[in-house]
Amino acid sequence: MDGLRLISTIICDDVLRNPGGWLSLYTLFREVYADAYPTTLVRMHVVTTWLNESAQTVQVVQRVAILSPQGELVADQAAGLDVGPGAYHTQITRFLDTAFVVPGTYRVQVQAGTDIVADLPLFSMPPAELAKEEA
Repeated sequence: MDGLRLISTIICDDVLRNPGGWLSLYTLFREVYADAYPTTLVRMHVVTTWLNESAQTVQVVQRVAILSPQGELVADQAAGLDVGPGAYHTQITRFLDTAFVVPGTYRVQVQAGTDIVADLPLFSMPPAELAKEEA
């Protein structure tokens, strides 16, 4: 993986690619709100951008995992990437019907091979009534 590095990770509701290759990201977020738990997020995208600064094509398996507040696997997706020399590569990972069983801090982890290269919190917020009781 020499020369390849992850330069951004974005969590959003939807991604559209236009005919020219440009991406439109919709509803970027870091928290999920629900009136009751368990709840299901109908769709969620994790968009990663990689940069290969080496003079050779680099191949890597990217895995995006969502972990519960207890550290249990909620969902994951893997994809093989080929990033050309001196090039960027944007990978869109789509999750459908992802279950959030309890409120708390979930983790969105990006792995390159077996190395964790990004670990982002995703806050699943308690219902308003519960938040008032805790205050």
